[in-house]
Amino acid sequence: MPEVLEKLHPVLGIPVRSNGQVFLKGRWDSVSKWTYGSPHTNGYLMVSVNKRLYLVHRLVVETFIGLIPKGMEVDHLDRDVTNNDLSNLRVCSHKENMRNTKHVDTCQ
Repeated sequence: MPEVLEKLHPVLGIPVRSNGQVFLKGRWDSVSKWTYGSPHTNGYLMVSVNKRLYLVHRLVVETFIGLIPKGMEVDHLDRDVTNNDLSNLRVCSHKENMRNTKHVDTCQ
């Protein structure tokens, strides 16, 4: 099993792991914890940071590869949008992303 790396997100400053986990700091009514996120209606896993929703796969890429250039997307190589392991993600153009899918869908 590959080593799980941990770094701070370059903009949000929250800890992110290469296996797709995000550390959410608890408030007075909740506990701090590592999470894979919660599924959104489109199936992608999301987390709430400072009352704003973020896609976990984008947080992983931004943390370990770098900020995603405008017009580029994050592709799940195995087409499983819940598998946010760094080894399963790549930055690509929309055209490249559509080559890796059986159905037309927008990449987040």
